[in-house]
Amino acid sequence: MPQGQTVQNNFKEGLKTEFTGLNFPPNAATDTANCVYTLIGDVQRRGGIDYENNNIDVPINAANIARSSFRWLNAGGDGTSQILVQQIGSNLYFWKSSAATSANPLSTTLLSSVVNFSAFLATGNTADPSQQECQYAIGNGYLFIFHPNCDPFYCIFNNNLVTASVITLQMRDFVGIPEPGVADNFRPNVLNNEHKYNLINQGWTQGSGWTGTSSYHGQIPLNDQNTGPTSLVLTISSQSNTTAVTNGSSVQLVLNPCARTGANNNNLTGPVTLTGIVTNYVTPFTSITIGINSNNNHTLNQTGYWSGGNFFDTAASVNLSLINVGFINTWFSAVGNYPSNSDIWWLYKDPTNVFSPLTTFANVQSLQSPAPKGSFVLSVFNQDRSLISSIPNLTSVSTVSRPSTGAFYQGRVWYSGINAFDSAVGDAPNVTWTENIYFSQIVESPINFGRCYQTNDSTSQTLFAILPTDGGVLTIPGCGAIYKLFALRFGLLVFAANGIWFISGSSGLGFIASDFTVTKISSIQSISGSSFIEVQGYPFFWNQEGIYEVIPSSQPGSAHSPDIQLDVHNICLGTILTYYANIPLISKPYARGDYHQLDYIIQWCFRSTNETGIGNRYTYDTIINYNTVTKAFYPFTLPTNSLSIITDIKYIQNPGGSGAPGPVLKYITAVGSNYTFSEENDFTNFLDFVSENNIGYNYISFFLTGYLLEGQALRKTQIPYVYMFSRNPLGSECTIQAIWDYAGGTASGKQSTRQVVTMGPNSLYRKIRLRGRGMAVQIKISSVQGKPFDLMGWSILDQINQVV
Repeated sequence: MPQGQTVQNNFKEGLKTEFTGLNFPPNAATDTANCVYTLIGDVQRRGGIDYENNNIDVPINAANIARSSFRWLNAGGDGTSQILVQQIGSNLYFWKSSAATSANPLSTTLLSSVVNFSAFLATGNTADPSQQECQYAIGNGYLFIFHPNCDPFYCIFNNNLVTASVITLQMRDFVGIPEPGVADNFRPNVLNNEHKYNLINQGWTQGSGWTGTSSYHGQIPLNDQNTGPTSLVLTISSQSNTTAVTNGSSVQLVLNPCARTGANNNNLTGPVTLTGIVTNYVTPFTSITIGINSNNNHTLNQTGYWSGGNFFDTAASVNLSLINVGFINTWFSAVGNYPSNSDIWWLYKDPTNVFSPLTTFANVQSLQSPAPKGSFVLSVFNQDRSLISSIPNLTSVSTVSRPSTGAFYQGRVWYSGINAFDSAVGDAPNVTWTENIYFSQIVESPINFGRCYQTNDSTSQTLFAILPTDGGVLTIPGCGAIYKLFALRFGLLVFAANGIWFISGSSGLGFIASDFTVTKISSIQSISGSSFIEVQGYPFFWNQEGIYEVIPSSQPGSAHSPDIQLDVHNICLGTILTYYANIPLISKPYARGDYHQLDYIIQWCFRSTNETGIGNRYTYDTIINYNTVTKAFYPFTLPTNSLSIITDIKYIQNPGGSGAPGPVLKYITAVGSNYTFSEENDFTNFLDFVSENNIGYNYISFFLTGYLLEGQALRKTQIPYVYMFSRNPLGSECTIQAIWDYAGGTASGKQSTRQVVTMGPNSLYRKIRLRGRGMAVQIKISSVQGKPFDLMGWSILDQINQVV
């Protein structure tokens, strides 16, 4: 009987379920639980999970409510401040993790601030916000919150206090009000409210021009000397139609002639005409400030004043009027009808730059296409056109839903669309928000958070262009519901019900409002935003058929957008696909976890049985580990009869300092009506939650190797001896048994007796005899209660029968 030797000394592959008994790969297990497969290739029993040392319980009512959590880094703009944020029902709670020490751990760092979602409930929304999870983003030290029932809001951290403020999303009205059966170039004889709104939205002005009178005595910008005022502050003595003037209005000032003194006055004749922009006014127009642009003598390349002293030796009368305004009434008086939806008012200005359709109408060709729109700025989710235009009886469009996810990318806040549609009623257009993405202006202060529109009026004659720093709205046709926005270094990933899209700049310089592209990179569907984990800048996430990673292609076009190529891989294929398929579908949208940056381990917690509702949705009983280096999966089981329930996992890494604990994966733990934090920290009892009842809960650690076919599936083999090697300096104890010929249970008679193997602190190996024989054999290692094991592997002396 020939003999052979087999050495198994590398367990890096972890759990594999996608192979047969004849092609199973080496270094992997067909089944396992509660074991750790290390980077160096040994396999260990996991430590027991218990409350963090010196923990406290925080009383929080947590029955039948949604839960989520997030790490707020750089809180308040301070790089050393980190906060763990937890949504527990309708409230947000804040633990200052960067203040934790070994003596005063994370559970003791709860701040006094509590933010309640009801303060931000969308107008008209009667849903209970405690029943749905929120999502988070951070940028410039701010925390942004997105909840499907609440207006987005942001939190500020200052002096250990957290305050929250609402964000109202706004956009320009590039749609207007539909006028069925009306051609774009049709000029009506009667002005209805809908057409009036559209005209004003394309730059026309309702009503008649403002005029006012004042007086002035002082220097004026008149010649090329480098002195004199750049703006005039005037007290208004009389006026008409004050509602037509706003900041930014163009104004003409005519200063009538009067007695003049001083030198250099021989070239001045007639009234002085100035033009300027209104920069400030006091309601109701008792005072107005006008920034001067030019005068009738020369353009003010340099600011000057009358060199002989005050230009006027007495106060001069000043007549003020609006200019560069397309008044609807002025058009009607001149032409006899009203402008069309294709008429652009500033095409009808005369050579003196004054709107004068009476003299210019015959010389302007009628346009066939719609005029630019967008003079009005609307609330994104409450589009009340009557409110913004003061035109009565226009149908408003609104929704009670709000963005459920967002991101902070390239200095902007991004908001997903919402799953809502408002069909045309009255004069309102069809509106759908589902496939829109809203992005803010570049953030300089919180005022920019909700400004999802361009600064320049798109209907203006001069300043109409989109600026690189502007906000806006982009649409991804066909994407369906949007579950997650994920910022990369060079673009923004959009995970939606119908695929994955990538938003970036088209010139290789990153996204700007005036230069971007949207590319579909995959048809892989998303099901929720809960399971996303960032690993070195790239996402991992769950959907119905597998766990996916998004990574750069092995052959990318370049390191810059839009040439960057991204691949989406199902990491369950060829590894644990069968295991993953057995997880209930209803559990997969609520899986969650985090990444341990030093150990290269992702942990997701999930429920392995169907939930009965939100009451046990977050009662997780399993943790799946994934080693991003070795690509090994291995599961942990959690006690199902314990009062302590793990509801989430977060990687806590303090910025440093004296007494700061080391980086660790913290398990957010509900204990009845209390909250605390747990860790894998019991390496003495090897029991879970001993601190709960001083007894703890045992867990079985085991692994079952792949199939050894030393007889080449032709001859039966025997294993007289196995030499097991351990590296545990404190000793190791486990059981070992052989399973022959793919035996499925003890009744088959193909499983050897389970033997206890004890190796003391000074023992490197033990010699064990295994009974039985067969074509194929597996080795099963199991734990002994309260004892560790750490196996480097074993060597086997095989005896192979000669008979086929």
